[in-house]
Amino acid sequence: VPVVGGKLQKTGRKAAAKVLKTEFTDGVDTIVLDCTAAYAAPDLKSLVRTMVFDRRHGTVTVTDEVAFSKPAAFEVPVVTYRDWTKDDGAMRFKFKHPSGKHAMGLEVKASAPLAFGETVIDNPGRPSPKRLAFKFAGPVTTASVTMTFSPLKPCAPAAASGACAKDGAEAALKARL
Repeated sequence: VPVVGGKLQKTGRKAAAKVLKTEFTDGVDTIVLDCTAAYAAPDLKSLVRTMVFDRRHGTVTVTDEVAFSKPAAFEVPVVTYRDWTKDDGAMRFKFKHPSGKHAMGLEVKASAPLAFGETVIDNPGRPSPKRLAFKFAGPVTTASVTMTFSPLKPCAPAAASGACAKDGAEAALKARL
């Protein structure tokens, strides 16, 4: 869930999202949620999340649109247990299944420049997930972030690095996004 004005999401029924729209078809499902009540950020005017599942392409797109009464910080994370790589100079990522047989792509687009960071979440005695954070480089009044998750063709590990070989997986991601 996003970090809004430095605040994490609240808990409880009063923090529940309101469903603004649902649309379900054979090809695409869309859900639009008003998540404003989930945050105790005093300058938050609105936070709307749109989720789209496109069965035709196997993609899931999540768009967060935020508005503040005065500039504030806004950050959207992705938490994963998977190894990942980032394309140089772009907000494109690849996540690899340990078998190497399945891979997922992620492309992040935003209305203003984003800073990217990774934190490993300590989980003693269990696997530790990674938190990938996409934070606007400066405070925003209005902003949007769109994350598109898409399947990639299976990839074979490159001999030395263990990373996916460039066997068309990049082209598949770029063609889908």
